[in-house]
This record gives sequence, C-alpha cells and structure tokens, in this order.
Amino acid sequence: MTVRPSRAAAVLGLTLAAAVSASACGGSGPIDPALPLPEPSIAPGPGADLSAVPGLRMLLVPQGLDEGPLSEGALVPDISGLNRDAVVALPEGDSPELMVESDSDLARQVLDFPAPCGDEDPCLRPILEVADARSLNPGTRDFRVIATVRLDDSETATGSNIIQKGFSTGGSGQWKLQVDGEEGIPTCAVVQPGDDTIHLVEGSASLADGQWHDVECQREDQRLTIFIDGEEQASIEIPDGIDLTTEFPIRVGGKNLDANNDPFHGDIAQVALIVR
Repeated sequence: MTVRPSRAAAVLGLTLAAAVSASACGGSGPIDPALPLPEPSIAPGPGADLSAVPGLRMLLVPQGLDEGPLSEGALVPDISGLNRDAVVALPEGDSPELMVESDSDLARQVLDFPAPCGDEDPCLRPILEVADARSLNPGTRDFRVIATVRLDDSETATGSNIIQKGFSTGGSGQWKLQVDGEEGIPTCAVVQPGDDTIHLVEGSASLADGQWHDVECQREDQRLTIFIDGEEQASIEIPDGIDLTTEFPIRVGGKNLDANNDPFHGDIAQVALIVR
C-alpha cells in the first residue's frame, strides 16, 4: 500500500530541516520553542484545506450558514472561486431535514444528513445539486473527487451516495463516490457514456467508525484508485479514454429526488472536484 504525504507534512519537514541545517552550520541556533512555526498551506489530517490545489473545479464547504435546518433552495457555498454553489433540493412529501451543525473536532460547520430510513416506505431524503457546467466534466482528463465524511455503524446502508454526476445505466455515463453496504466500505465508479459497464474500485477499510475521514476517488491515466486519509486502498485498471462528460448535475447525498435514492446518512464537512 502507498501512503501519500500531505503538503503540510512536506512544508513542515522542509521548515524543520532548514532550521536544523542552519544550527549545524553555525546559524542562529535551535528553534526557539516559544516562536510559532510557519503555518502550512494545507493542514494535516482529515478536512485539509484544498482551496489552493491546482485544478480545483469545486469545493463545497458549509461555512457562514445559520445553524439548523436548510430550506429548499438554500445555498451551500463553493469556495473554489468558480461559483458552483450547491442548492438544497427536497423531495415531494415529508422528509427529515438537512442540518448545518458546528463541529468541535474540525472547528468548522458541517452538514448533518438524515438518519437511515429503517422500515420507511418510501424513503425520502434531501440532497444537494450543483448545476451542470463544462468545468465539472472531467472528460478524458485525470481527476480527483475528495470528501471529508463521518459516519458510525448505525448510519450505513446498502448504497449510500456521497457524490455523483450521471448514472450507471441509461447511457449517460457517470463518476461516483459512495459508501457501499452495511459495512461502510467506500467505493468509486466510472461509466463511459453509451456503455453500461461499471468500472468500480472498492476500499479495504470501513469509514463507519465515528471519526472524520478524507475519502478520495482518483483517475490517473488508466488507473482508478480509492484512498482513505491519503492511504491507497485499492486500484484497478480501466479502459483508456473514458469520456466523463454528462449533462446531469452533480448531486451530493443521493442520486436524485426519487424515493429510495441511495441517500447518505452521516456528516459531510467538504466535497471537492479537482480536474487536471
């Protein structure tokens, strides 16, 4: 397995190495513990700041919102600078509310999606929608989809979609990141438009431990890889030239507004799309 170091670790490592080198060469001496180290550009651990990552196309972060339920049409801001805000969409009929809450672990606001449906029939849950735009279609380019999520073992379900664009059937094409099954295992899928073949890679660890995790789906060349907290979980080979262009909106927290729409049930702190 491959561990991908964060930029924070690299920045911090260079800072410390430079200080040690200066001391050894007769510089100003060891670091004064009373002086703060330079702030890294990306903080370590889940929920890292992705706003300066090259190729960023969308970064949904629920900051500056009133805490409590989000109404139909409320906006969750995109801080990428491209104005790809997400709109809250509610299904017709009674459904639990999507909540904005303050989280002390991440020191930020997060989205709390409704709990699993149990024996409810139909199961109705709210979602977020980001309108289709050319910049949100990776096409044949490499891309990364990263989400900072938290759920426990009571919040898993068969099919629990974190984020997707398009569908796996019907010829539209798709890219998707989800938590698949009762065990809380993340999966990543891509589907070529006009071909219902699902290319899917499955993680090797559960997300359902009540802790915050960064989960990432990445296409690079002809490899589809899934990561948890920067650690590679699994990778598969996929056909060259899959063109991930679809006219559907990006949807966060479920695949559509129909009943039993494979809703996500935990918390989401941020979702990012990076195209290279």
